[in-house]
Amino acid sequence: MSESENVSGLSADFEEKIIQAALSDHNFGEQILEVLELEYFDKKHTQELAKHIIDHYKKYNNLPTVSGIKLMCEHETKNPILKKECLLYLDKILTMFGQSSESNMRMNLFSALLKKRTENLGQISDAA
Repeated sequence: MSESENVSGLSADFEEKIIQAALSDHNFGEQILEVLELEYFDKKHTQELAKHIIDHYKKYNNLPTVSGIKLMCEHETKNPILKKECLLYLDKILTMFGQSSESNMRMNLFSALLKKRTENLGQISDAA
């Protein structure tokens, strides 16, 4: 197992991409919530963010925005180190895709996920 791969078999980068996708593409987010379990996340900050996303969805029947989940982390995450990790990651998402453009973030993320899936499918067919 590589350093970037966790016990669940998901890389830390992939865990972050799941969070990013759920926040940026609400159709994908609603679909992934049907099968999403906190145990799938080994990184504490992605687990905490997934918990906030799930809790928000259960309470309001919709997914939070990046800004909304940032507020949840600021007010509901008790551990200061974990809070800082969550907020840094959310700031990274906002910076990467532009704070005012969540629709651009959806398009860029979709492209990144499609590229990753294509790479994975290539590896599977090479192994066969």
